[in-house]
Amino acid sequence: MERREIPAGLLGEYYAARHAHGHYRSCAVTSRYQFSSLTIKNNVELTTLLKYALSQVIRRHPALNYGLVEKTKEKDAHFVRLRTIEWDDVVEFQTSRALDVEEQDDVLARAIGKGHEYHFSDQDRKPAWKIVVVHHEGIPSRERGVFDVVFLGHHAIADGKSGVAFHKTLFLELSQGETSRPSQSAWPFIVPEDTPKPSFIEDAFPFPPNSKPSKQEEVGSPSMAPEIWASIPPTKKDYSSHVKFITVPQTELKTTLQTCRRLNITVTGLLHALILTYLSKTIPEAKAFRAVTPYSMRPFTKASEGAMVNHISFILTEWTEEIITSIRACSSEDDEKEAYKRIATRLSTQLKAELERIPAHGSPPLLDIAKITDFDAFCEESMRKSRSTSFELSNVGVVSLGSKNPLRDDGIFLEKLFFTQCGMVCGPALGCSAVSLAGGPMVVSMHWQGGVLEESFVDGLKVFLERQLKGMGDE
Repeated sequence: MERREIPAGLLGEYYAARHAHGHYRSCAVTSRYQFSSLTIKNNVELTTLLKYALSQVIRRHPALNYGLVEKTKEKDAHFVRLRTIEWDDVVEFQTSRALDVEEQDDVLARAIGKGHEYHFSDQDRKPAWKIVVVHHEGIPSRERGVFDVVFLGHHAIADGKSGVAFHKTLFLELSQGETSRPSQSAWPFIVPEDTPKPSFIEDAFPFPPNSKPSKQEEVGSPSMAPEIWASIPPTKKDYSSHVKFITVPQTELKTTLQTCRRLNITVTGLLHALILTYLSKTIPEAKAFRAVTPYSMRPFTKASEGAMVNHISFILTEWTEEIITSIRACSSEDDEKEAYKRIATRLSTQLKAELERIPAHGSPPLLDIAKITDFDAFCEESMRKSRSTSFELSNVGVVSLGSKNPLRDDGIFLEKLFFTQCGMVCGPALGCSAVSLAGGPMVVSMHWQGGVLEESFVDGLKVFLERQLKGMGDE
């Protein structure tokens, strides 16, 4: 290998193969900004500010300086430290004429969905990420403007917390750049030769000597495959990715949190229970569901919250016909609340047990991935099987910007964050993600592959979640 080339590592090879086969394209974290017309007067000034801020973000996060070249006959998948990064290769501008927040959200959802269809190519000269900037110009009389920044990352270099780290750095640099829009933002960006390589999970947390393979035969192998509902079999025909989301304002989120405390459950557990309830009541023929819940490996790898890495794993939870029947039998709000508590408590208990065994035995899904000898064959075989999971719920948690995010008349204000994933060809039929801004709203996103779910089905889930999460106080 050339000096600029680095072996991809375990998850690098895994996600390089899944990306090459079109099974998984990207995860994304998006930020919505408000700004004063005193700060940014037009698109030229916005571009100037972003050029400065983005160059500083790349300096702060080494993984952004790498492309991930997929496996060929001559070489295994590998990272390449780029020589330069071109502005037009990583930034796409869109303009919106949306007249209100609902329209802005619709425009953004389409932009994110389209972004998730993007295939990272020419990785020997382009990085494994890009951003899409949506400038909402539909209300010219408003004193404050709005723009969204969508960070799309190859999962080999970034997990959900990495997307958050990207935006925390971007926000800091945008705020500082208000007063120093400088010459330091020259593009193309020149990648320093001493840029550190990406952090591999197997290096940061070597598999313990007592590592035990999962009882499952392979990653995602179902124990109740004939029974679980997972929509249609995998297909790559006419691939499209779609996104919808709801915003739970801070006032209503407080009530939701109070409900969680009263039931002694987590927000993740509550969301899981709500999704399972909707699926159980909306798909009468379903006898069982299987859910994916990712968790961060950073406590074990010692990667900081601000690091750009992919250090995650997950648990699989099976919900049998007995549980689903009991959900369908709920006839009152009290019955439903009790069901939510049972579901959320079981999820938390399972997750706690998993985390406790990791130091001595490792993470079962990562051990399963390490057993795969041919990732291409694994991906090809996946297309010949039924989907093994029904839905995924990933909660990044609460993001704090400290005191750096006041709503000032003359500054930039980060209003909310969105966390999404691409529609998954061989993964869960439905994806749901959540992220909250400290002192601000929680956004819950729903994402799916076109044709796997009907849009009306996801619309129903959106309405259900919105009614439940915003109506927790109406008791």
